[in-house]
Amino acid sequence: MRLEASGHPLIVEMWTGLNGQMGALMRSSLDRQKIGLQETVRMHAGLITVFREQPASVAVSALRDHYIGEDA
Repeated sequence: MRLEASGHPLIVEMWTGLNGQMGALMRSSLDRQKIGLQETVRMHAGLITVFREQPASVAVSALRDHYIGEDA
């Protein structure tokens, strides 16, 4: 799904400005945690499986754990 499909030009403009910054921030975070590309792909593949096969409550929990950590 493309962001432009939202029909909200301000959202598109804001995302365009933030997209590069977010990518750099995520890359920096992965480098700092010493997480390589293969590990990143593995973690995201696991999330996709949860999204496809589990109830929404489990997906929300998995996403929270992914970004915040299991102890949050």
